[in-house]
Amino acid sequence: MAMDDSARNARRQDEDEDPQWTPVVTAPDQLTAEMWQEAMLAESVPCMLAPQDTISFMGLAAFPVRLMVPLEMQARAREILAGLVEATPDTRPPKL
Repeated sequence: MAMDDSARNARRQDEDEDPQWTPVVTAPDQLTAEMWQEAMLAESVPCMLAPQDTISFMGLAAFPVRLMVPLEMQARAREILAGLVEATPDTRPPKL
């Protein structure tokens, strides 16, 4: 059965609202990652911590945590981070 126009448009809208998340930087620990995340959110850049890098039930992770942004916001996120610290791009190993 072929998809009608309303179903096709709804699917297209869902795809538009679900951005492709990509790593933009690796913070040295969860606390730093959360501070960088807040800075990006304050500049209207959607940002989340990579779920597999955090520990929610034991407090903060003391190991590197990746920050994720929508692919189309990656350049803006890097600009914001460059103004804060010398961030380690996700393409290189994190500085420990």
